[in-house]
Amino acid sequence: MRLSVDGLCWSPRRIPVVSDVSLDVRSGEVLGLIGPNGSGKSTLLRLMAGLLRPSTGTVRLNSVSLAALGRRRIARTIALVQQHAETTDPIRVRDAVEIGRTPWLSPLSSWSERHSAVVDRALADVGMAGMANRQWHTLSGGERQRVHIARALAQEPGILLLDEPTNHLDIRHQISILRLVERLEVTTVIALHDMNQAFGCDRLGVMQNGRLVACGPPRAILKPDFIHTIFGVCAHFLTDPMGGSPVLRFHGGSGRVRGENRAGGYTARWETAKIRRLRTTGRWLRR
Repeated sequence: MRLSVDGLCWSPRRIPVVSDVSLDVRSGEVLGLIGPNGSGKSTLLRLMAGLLRPSTGTVRLNSVSLAALGRRRIARTIALVQQHAETTDPIRVRDAVEIGRTPWLSPLSSWSERHSAVVDRALADVGMAGMANRQWHTLSGGERQRVHIARALAQEPGILLLDEPTNHLDIRHQISILRLVERLEVTTVIALHDMNQAFGCDRLGVMQNGRLVACGPPRAILKPDFIHTIFGVCAHFLTDPMGGSPVLRFHGGSGRVRGENRAGGYTARWETAKIRRLRTTGRWLRR
C-alpha cells in the first residue's frame, strides 16, 4: 500500500504552511517526520489523510488521486491519529474504539462478532482492554492517546498516520506503542519530536518552514551539524552499552561540539571546561 504526494502546497489565506512537498512512502515502511514546531508536520499528515484539500499538488493512494476516491474508501485504507482529538460526549472507552469500525458498516453490513473481535484486539494491542468500560472523561492524557491509537487500529488500515503518538505517554507505554508500530504490517508515517525514537524508522523526512528539506535513512540524516542547522542545538553521540546503538544527547546554545570518545561518539569539551572553571571559582550553576 503506497502513498505519495507531488508538489503539495497548502496556503490558507495565502499564508504558506506546506510548500511544494513531494514524497513517496513505500509499501510497508515506517517513515518518520521530524522538524521544529510549526514546520508543517501535522498539516502534511492531515493533507495525506485527505482531511485537508491541498491548494496545489496531489496526494495519491496506489497511484490514484485521493480527490477521486470517496470518504468511505479513504477511511478503509488510511487512519490518522491526531495530536488533539477530544469529546465532551459521555462515552466509554470501548465506544470510542468502535468508531473505528464505521467505514466498514452499512445498511447491508451491520455490526457482527467480527467487528467486536477487531475492537477487542485493538484494545489489547494498546493495553486498554481492562479499561474498556471506563468513561472517557475519567482517563488521563496518556490513556486517551492509547484509545485514539486503538480506534485507528480498529479501522484495519493499510496506511497508518500518527502525529506524535507518544505524547503524554509514560516511558513504558512509549516503548510499547513504538514496538507495536514496528510489528504492524502496514505502511506508517509517524511524526516524532524525540530524535532517539526516530532511529527506529526506516527513513526520515525533515520538515522546515513548510518544506521537506531532507529524506533518507536515520543515520544519514541525524548528523550533529545537520541537527544544529535545523533545530539550533548542539548534539553529540553516545553509544548504548546494551546494544551498541547510537544515542543522541543535546545541548542548548550555539557552541560547537568537537572531538570523539572511544566509542566513536562526540564529547562536548566546552562543557567540561566550564565545569572546571566553576570548581576553581567555587561558583555552581543553579538549575
